[in-house]
Amino acid sequence: MDQDLAMWNAIVAAVLPMIIALIQQPTFPRWARATITLVVCAIGGLVTTYVTDQWNSEDVVTSVLTIFAAVLAFHTAFFKPTGITDAIENATSKAIHKGNEPPPTAAPTTPANQP
Repeated sequence: MDQDLAMWNAIVAAVLPMIIALIQQPTFPRWARATITLVVCAIGGLVTTYVTDQWNSEDVVTSVLTIFAAVLAFHTAFFKPTGITDAIENATSKAIHKGNEPPPTAAPTTPANQP
């Protein structure tokens, strides 16, 4: 992988968490959210290697893995603490705009947990 491809991978990975947040909905199950993230990162890696004319199997695999790792890092270190991706998901959520709130994320209270 050359330096140009690595730089483009970093740029794409910095933008992808916001694009992923546009696609995902707060009501999606965790497996669907993980699958969407993986697929979008794979598409990002494929497009980046094609556009930079590095279209070979080694660079494609490296780009996909690099973008996936960088997307997780950007999301965990910047987008999640600042609430940017949550705000995007909530703004584009179909459930919230229909007046239906997403299901609560806290565990339901059982009689054994009540005082």
